[in-house]
Amino acid sequence: MPITVVCPSCKTKLQVKDEAAGKKGKCPKCQTAFMVPGGTSPAAPAPAAAPPKQPVKKPAPPAASAGRMSRPYQRRGRGAVGSAE
Repeated sequence: MPITVVCPSCKTKLQVKDEAAGKKGKCPKCQTAFMVPGGTSPAAPAPAAAPPKQPVKKPAPPAASAGRMSRPYQRRGRGAVGSAE
């Protein structure tokens, strides 16, 4: 089945053989060189494949600051916590 191509310069509709798909051709009317599309219609070229998605990295939890206590709070003074005096 021939491929229908439109000359980009003079807009003449041309019928070319399937073997010409993806190759350079010349318009017989105005001699302009152009690429023959690979499909059956003069549609735009196929869109490029999307790049693979990268996994989203979650931010690391904040590190304990130097001024914070690493042990639970303890009272000072009147003895141990929870003791009845």
